[in-house]
Amino acid sequence: MEEDFAEVGIVGEFTCEGRLFHWRRERRSPRAGAIQALFAIGWKPYDDQILRAMLAEATLAKIVCGESVEPYRFPIARWRMASEAAGGYPIADPLIRAVQQQCLNQLHAGNAPHVCAAELSEIIRVLSGRLVS
Repeated sequence: MEEDFAEVGIVGEFTCEGRLFHWRRERRSPRAGAIQALFAIGWKPYDDQILRAMLAEATLAKIVCGESVEPYRFPIARWRMASEAAGGYPIADPLIRAVQQQCLNQLHAGNAPHVCAAELSEIIRVLSGRLVS
């Protein structure tokens, strides 16, 4: 079951994938808000639940401007904390890669799944140490 969310249209200048748009759709999610709020108050994750919640958010586009898409991006420090709480990168890596593959397997969903998968690729590279953040 997919969680509840609201999708809103916003008028105003916004740059997405290097192009200027005058209107965009934004996905507002209680789950994403809760994740941000927990980290904002200094909460420390203690198991894999926050990683799974972050991965669920990472599979969906946060902003859509025509054909351009921006994924939901959590700071790398939060990915590290969630990964460590899940048991460390060796445990988190297969979870992240499985979700990345789910994104790539979505058919007829536009380019949003591929943009989200690319964001997860970046997370994998940084967490694995192959890319310095």
